[in-house]
Amino acid sequence: MTYIKKYFNLLTLLPLLLWSAVLGMGYSFVPVNYNWFLAGFLLMHILYAFFAVKFKNYAEKISEVFGILAPFIMPAGTILLSAVLETDGIYAKQSAICAAFILPVAVITSLVVFFTYAKREWVKITVGITAGFILGIYFIICAGFLFSRWFVAFELTRSVASPDGNYAIEIITYDEGALGGSTKVLVKGTDEIYIGLGTLKERSHAIEHGRWAQEYEIIWTGNETFILDGEEYCVKDYVTAP
Repeated sequence: MTYIKKYFNLLTLLPLLLWSAVLGMGYSFVPVNYNWFLAGFLLMHILYAFFAVKFKNYAEKISEVFGILAPFIMPAGTILLSAVLETDGIYAKQSAICAAFILPVAVITSLVVFFTYAKREWVKITVGITAGFILGIYFIICAGFLFSRWFVAFELTRSVASPDGNYAIEIITYDEGALGGSTKVLVKGTDEIYIGLGTLKERSHAIEHGRWAQEYEIIWTGNETFILDGEEYCVKDYVTAP
């Protein structure tokens, strides 16, 4: 227990390493339940800030350094998480809502840790002003991003698997009501890994954008090649996961 107290702030590296590994393998993460995932994420950050402050007097030098670097490490980890969540397809709205909440919480809790460990006043003032400026810009961007996603209905209208079943072409319809909508054609691997809290799925890659409810002719000519409206494509040009 004493060892944990001494090096507690090194835990900030775990999300960074975890989500970097998921992205590197070419997967996205789909939680079993987005609401519970978001609630758990918020709770973990609050608990981290609480214990980081509580263990300050036990912290070794390396842990103090990571406490000071928290405003850089923790938001970086949550930005990677936002990239790992499925941003295309039927889960785009849920992912957008999660992304809108996770970074501000990470920034605020990391600042609590930072001001606990930072000793120089000029460092506190500089980082505080910078973080406030970044948060302000982020809230403006998120407001527009959420607005663009909140009133959009995402529907998987068609899925065509390759002959060997290793890949699939999905057609997603974006219904924006009075504003119209669009159609996106995605290609992805079908490999999935269930890890309890959710499922790791091979990331989808957009290959075509069209008008709302547009129809497409899809013909698989091999396990990795297909024709979309007369134009030939190769899966390997888009899908990078093994």
